[in-house]
Amino acid sequence: MVLTTYQAAALLLFNALEQLSYSEIKTQLNLADEDVVRLLASRFSPRVPLPPVDKRKKVVEDVDKDRRYVIDASLVHIMKSRKVLNHQQQLVSECVEQLSCMFQPDFKVIKKRIEDLISHEYLERDKENPNQFRYLA
Repeated sequence: MVLTTYQAAALLLFNALEQLSYSEIKTQLNLADEDVVRLLASRFSPRVPLPPVDKRKKVVEDVDKDRRYVIDASLVHIMKSRKVLNHQQQLVSECVEQLSCMFQPDFKVIKKRIEDLISHEYLERDKENPNQFRYLA
């Protein structure tokens, strides 16, 4: 049997007990949540190798970057069709509705993307009503 050190350590825990909870495994091995999940997932599907943590982080960063572009495109599309929206919440909720079939966007990320589009002069806030947005491009 070929095992990683953590896989072997996890199996050795079962020498003393027949059942262990997730938190017991985490505590006994002194691992972070993501490492315990990787460890347990690898035990249930040993023929599927898990990517190294550094590659996994790169994948997550790449996905987040791609999602930012998709959020930007959605926001610009909404504003291009509407020209003016009276509330930031309305813009955010329409964006979430458009993107929900692909992924569940985070409200904070959408608000940050709105601010970025303002700084790049795709959108502007109304000077009299800061909750109102106008499409510029």
